[in-house]
Amino acid sequence: MKSIFTTAAIASLLLLLQPKTYAATKTWIGPATGSWNTAGNWSPSGVPSTASGDDIIFDGSLGVSIIDINDLPAISISASFGRLTLQNGVTVTISRTVCPATNSEAFYFGSGININMGCTLNIGSTSTCKLYFGGATTLAGSTTIAGTLNIQGTSGQARYEPYNTFTFNAVASVTGKIILSGAAAGIVNSNTGNLAFENGSTLEFTRDGGAVPSANFKNGSLIAVKGVVNTVTAIGSGPTYSGLIEWNCPAQTVSSSNVLGSSVTLDSLRIINTNTGAFRGNTEIQGVTIGNFEVDGGLVELASPRSLDRTMTITGNLEITGGSMTLSAADATDNSVKESVTVTVNGNLIVSSGTLNLCNRTSGSGGTYSTGNIIVKGNLLQSGGLITETGAVPPVADVSTLYMNGTTAQNLSLTNWTNELRLYVSNTSGVFLQNNLTCPDSLSIPTPGAFIALGNNDLSVVNSFAVINHTAATPAKIVTNGTGHLSLTGIGTGTTATFPVSPGTASISALILKNNGTANSFSVRVERGNNPTGIYNTGKTVNRTWIINDATNIASGTVDLKFLYPDTALNVACTRSGPMELGHFPVSAWSVDPVGITRTPV
Repeated sequence: MKSIFTTAAIASLLLLLQPKTYAATKTWIGPATGSWNTAGNWSPSGVPSTASGDDIIFDGSLGVSIIDINDLPAISISASFGRLTLQNGVTVTISRTVCPATNSEAFYFGSGININMGCTLNIGSTSTCKLYFGGATTLAGSTTIAGTLNIQGTSGQARYEPYNTFTFNAVASVTGKIILSGAAAGIVNSNTGNLAFENGSTLEFTRDGGAVPSANFKNGSLIAVKGVVNTVTAIGSGPTYSGLIEWNCPAQTVSSSNVLGSSVTLDSLRIINTNTGAFRGNTEIQGVTIGNFEVDGGLVELASPRSLDRTMTITGNLEITGGSMTLSAADATDNSVKESVTVTVNGNLIVSSGTLNLCNRTSGSGGTYSTGNIIVKGNLLQSGGLITETGAVPPVADVSTLYMNGTTAQNLSLTNWTNELRLYVSNTSGVFLQNNLTCPDSLSIPTPGAFIALGNNDLSVVNSFAVINHTAATPAKIVTNGTGHLSLTGIGTGTTATFPVSPGTASISALILKNNGTANSFSVRVERGNNPTGIYNTGKTVNRTWIINDATNIASGTVDLKFLYPDTALNVACTRSGPMELGHFPVSAWSVDPVGITRTPV
């Protein structure tokens, strides 16, 4: 039988006879400053090849721990080395001062990068070319950065796939540090889940501007923004922020740009320094959620809305230890539209130093102004600093407000708060005062059953600005569970004032006072029992004692008093079927005042 070989069969046979190219591992053994293209600088001898996908190792234990290479070959964008490894404390700087043709400055590692702990890879400060790390098409390997990757240079960009800036399309893990220090340094990553910044890792911005890349910033990771001068670093909604973002920019002058993108969720944000600029969250902030927010210094301006009322949520604590934070901030393009900024703090609001300004927007007319509001669901604890509102010019209809509306008991400590600020309490589990408190504007307790417990602290409000829903079926109230008083100031001639006090949370024992004399201020508390003792036949008394103090001594008969109490306050032998007498303890003993005059029960 005759054999017939086709052209295709002959070609296949020739391919089988050709020698196969295998990947090699090339280790640098050259000097500190040496040529990539010198065969003798590599072991085994020979310049690394992309045709075979050679792996490359820089090893600090081989005698040279600092290596600078600036004559990289011009490699086609379709070519790729294997894997790059830095080990044993080596520092390698890769630079190119002359760029080849467009898109030919690619420097690819298709099997990924491994920068071991204590090692540093610098994309050189003199580089004007983009150096690409990654496969030409798809990546088979993974990248681990336990040391430091420093992307420098005027356009010192590094990318992890063709045509991109440092894109991780294979699994990449950072336990060390990536520094973006070059003028155009950046990381681009199209898949957030593929680039993970682990616990203890850092992404450091020492450049002016730039954007946080898409990545998974895990709990314990740090994004350190240090280099902002006149271009703000953007914090967008693409990455997963489970670590801390720290803003510390001592040369910053810009404050007009929006830092936070829409619908951004951050775990922790700390502001340390903004120089003369400001950390401006977003003019029309909306959908932003932050876990813990700490202001240690600088100027923070959350928003300055001009179209709609805006909101933001802090799921953890808001803590101010220095600097200044403004919720609703004025800017150069502000207008007279009344819009509010409301921040809900699910944890604690803590102010130990610095300033919390709810609103500094002075635009407005006819008593209508923009406002800033904080809704606190945990404790509000001020040990120093200032809480204020500097936008409105009193008297105004719109008041910036501190809301206490938690669902469990809340502690309240306000030591220095000024201007047009209202305290609004809607917590039916109670707000417990921690210090003497004078409201600079108004106090509102509109929710049935809500209360403030004074303990041994005094609470003072201008009479006409105390709005407490004490007539509800479950009355709102001021609980005088200690020696503290409720003071209503500025009660004018012929004016009636209500003190909705109670010794406990179950009922109310209010006092209604009509001032028939000159303008005066009064302080009231009520307690269970008849104190001091010494009342004749205590079984026929109401089990309450009201302690009433006037700021200026009044003439006899110039104040009318009406006492409210629940049936449960009646002692066993006491009924409300007939007239009752008023027991009075003016100086040292109980008496009936005036003697023999009976009162109609209330």
